[in-house]
Amino acid sequence: MTYQTQETGIQGGAPREVFKFTGTYNNYFLTSYYEALTVDGQLYSPITIERNALKVGTQEEDQLALEVTLPFTHPMVREYAYDQAPPALVCEIYRVHDTDYNDSVLLWKGRVTSFTVEGQLAKLRVPAIFGYIMAGSAPTPRYQAPCNHILYDIRCGVSEIANRQVTTITNILNNIITVASNSFTGTDLYAGMMRLTSSGEARMIVSVTGLDITVTYPFSTLSIGDSVQLLRGCDHSFATCKTKFSNGARYGGTPLVPARNPFTSKI
Repeated sequence: MTYQTQETGIQGGAPREVFKFTGTYNNYFLTSYYEALTVDGQLYSPITIERNALKVGTQEEDQLALEVTLPFTHPMVREYAYDQAPPALVCEIYRVHDTDYNDSVLLWKGRVTSFTVEGQLAKLRVPAIFGYIMAGSAPTPRYQAPCNHILYDIRCGVSEIANRQVTTITNILNNIITVASNSFTGTDLYAGMMRLTSSGEARMIVSVTGLDITVTYPFSTLSIGDSVQLLRGCDHSFATCKTKFSNGARYGGTPLVPARNPFTSKI
């Protein structure tokens, strides 16, 4: 029987749902069914995962976002929820019936815009793609003292290669990672990044003690001997831009902006 026949029939339907997550790093294929399913040639692994009810409305309505819940210990959460710059992750939900796993229907597709951890569960917010685009806003520079540029981007102009060191992992203790070598000194790596060479997965560096580097959150997959890249950080101040990177001419902030707004405070 076809999907439509099973879906609209009075009896006999046996619906299953599968969740396809594709993004910057690894892709994940999960199902809320109690055993693995092969849908359209792709194997989906069973997991405790659920979603809220689909709502009906126009595609522009941002409040129609879907919420997907799964255990916070799942590797996908560790890989995508805690990165310094949120990586892209798209969720697709398909529905099938047990009579034909090659006849699936797409129920929902959207980009994961946020992760929220509540107790042992992680909640993913997934607005529809069109609604996500319509609700977005074009980034614009702010009139502020800190630099508006992203370190190493085309507007910043600082060379990543010149401020990067490749080393290997010698020990791992939760989010404290020991490396074989570190040629940077002082606070050079503060607010910088540690990036896994093989996958590009990255974490922000919050402190350094010798060869022990503390990152914001453990990597989803990391082993002793893995190659990583250490990137110097920036606090987006004019002094750091000028002295640390010799890049004052391209500073993207307004360092002389007054600390007090004369229009909202007393003179």
